[in-house]
Amino acid sequence: MKGGTLMISRCVKNHGYYKGRMEELGFSNVTVTAAEKDALNSQISKMKPDLLIMGSRFYHGCTPFLMGELRKSFPKIKMASFVIGEYSPELAMYFILNGVNSYVTSFEGLDEWYKGLNEVSNGREYISPEVVIRIDMRRDYPMPASISAA
Repeated sequence: MKGGTLMISRCVKNHGYYKGRMEELGFSNVTVTAAEKDALNSQISKMKPDLLIMGSRFYHGCTPFLMGELRKSFPKIKMASFVIGEYSPELAMYFILNGVNSYVTSFEGLDEWYKGLNEVSNGREYISPEVVIRIDMRRDYPMPASISAA
């Protein structure tokens, strides 16, 4: 099935709940998976989702960087990272710096959480205000780990 939303989560026992809840919130044709690495790349290639959502903690602290690798392989897919609870805004800014379109966290309150979910479900980009602050306060960013200085 082409299009729709691919949600990536390790909470396999909650996949049915996530699918239903995301569709209630306006996300289209939601598929939830715990696939990773080559299996995930294969699923993305076959499904060709309009939106890819990955839980911020999927690869723990490496998630922003691994989503950046997905961005290189799938440059046209909109990508978002969602987190329920706390995730360091210092680390979360790297989702955006690595090409992820949106970052939504519940840690800034339920009103902001649902605002972000609504924006993303309507095809718009959304970045948590705390992450925007972190990005705006910097002039320079470290080089990505995969690029070595010559």
